[in-house]
Amino acid sequence: MAKIFYTADWHLGSSKVLEVYNRPFKSAEYMNKILVKNCNLYAPEKSDIVIHVGDFACFKKDRDDYGLSETPNNFVKLLRANFINIEGNHDSHNKVKSIGRYMRTSLGPFVDVSVGHYPSSDPKAEGTFRKGDIRLCGHVHNNWKYFFDKDHLVLNVNVGVDVWDFRPISEDELVSCIRKFMNLNKPKEN
Repeated sequence: MAKIFYTADWHLGSSKVLEVYNRPFKSAEYMNKILVKNCNLYAPEKSDIVIHVGDFACFKKDRDDYGLSETPNNFVKLLRANFINIEGNHDSHNKVKSIGRYMRTSLGPFVDVSVGHYPSSDPKAEGTFRKGDIRLCGHVHNNWKYFFDKDHLVLNVNVGVDVWDFRPISEDELVSCIRKFMNLNKPKEN
């Protein structure tokens, strides 16, 4: 049976991301290898699905950062699982096919889940979620793992590698984490 995993913000080829987000890799090339290796370790089956929620790779010159000289699709070919990319702000020039800016899905018992690169609080996310959603996102790197957007009543969960030990997170793990977050934030009964 296929297992589904989520991840975001790989930024393959970017040495700048190592500095800005204090990633523990000696080089961008080494980071690339570890991210691919971890993905194959956690999602090893051809039937598995990895949904990458934006900013897969930096290709050639991307915002003052010299990224990969080889096509990022070569890295997609190294992944054992089926790969789905949702477009992030660094994906427009990297030649990796994206399914679009967002998708809707269910996640175990949570039937109304939006998935998109930007958290609900970012104006660029407008139109990609509904009030009361659970939102799986990236873009914020190591700023937070969970964020409840009170303006939109949306629980945002960052699926980016910077907060999940540089690996994809499974659907089951996400359900467990969301339940834990909801239990911790339940109003106390008197």
